[in-house]
Amino acid sequence: CEESTQDYTAAERRIIGWYLHALADAATLPSPLRRELLLPTTHLTYWPPDVNEPNQSLTWWLALNVRTAIRRAANSGHHDLAWRLPAASFIFFYFVKYRDDWITELEIGLASARRIHERFGEAAILTDLGWAYHDLRRFDESIDHSAHALRIFQEIGQQWGQGAALHLLGAAHQELRSFEKALGYLQQARSLFRKAGDLPYESFALIQLGLSANGLRQFTEAIDYFQTALTMMDALGHRLHGWVHHGLSYAYRSLEQFPQAITHAEHALVLFDKTADLWGQGQALYSLGRAQHLSGQHDAAHQSLTKAHK
Repeated sequence: CEESTQDYTAAERRIIGWYLHALADAATLPSPLRRELLLPTTHLTYWPPDVNEPNQSLTWWLALNVRTAIRRAANSGHHDLAWRLPAASFIFFYFVKYRDDWITELEIGLASARRIHERFGEAAILTDLGWAYHDLRRFDESIDHSAHALRIFQEIGQQWGQGAALHLLGAAHQELRSFEKALGYLQQARSLFRKAGDLPYESFALIQLGLSANGLRQFTEAIDYFQTALTMMDALGHRLHGWVHHGLSYAYRSLEQFPQAITHAEHALVLFDKTADLWGQGQALYSLGRAQHLSGQHDAAHQSLTKAHK
């Protein structure tokens, strides 16, 4: 009967809504994206668990089977939930590296956002797709998606989103070794994040600025960017220190300041271990091995480089 169908639909929305709030809480998503993702909580009957440690969060997310919830939301016509769920899952997909699933779920979310003419949702998912393609090292596709997202964010006047898309454009051009172009995008991104009062994302932009400065062999400037990012992250208690220390290690190694290079590579390795970032671990081990070799620690360098290539 019609009443039973309505009850079922309402119950289904409550369950999927719980998934959404649980994801947003577990991912500790920054404002203002978190505000855009969450729906009113009046129908939640119990609250998500406290899972703020990285490894605990990943284990919990894997058990939750969010991918099924995304498909269910889209197939049942809950399109406002179907785009929000993959957006809220960004950090989990990023660390778990289920890349094919990541793109599939984001495409489902993108279709749902477009179905209900949700422009912010469309741009947010396009940005996430840009990061997914970036992670696959398909940088031209990453640039296409982030440029599309930037245009939408500009049309709707969403400054934070513009910063996110510019950040991604900078990161992609950096990987393509277009370091001057990358610096331009990243400086714009940092300015927008600062205007929005978003210190975590400003610190992320500073990391990328440091990496681009390294690419231009502007090592003193790179160290300044990284040290500023490190100070901000220490104040925020943020978890992504690993890439700061990795960038500092490269800069100090290039300046032939090998003790500092080794120290920062070791710090990076410890931090990547804590977040189960295998790519980061490999990069830190390689950086450590190179610094050890150049400082004459050949046995230690051999061990580090062997581990890096496993």
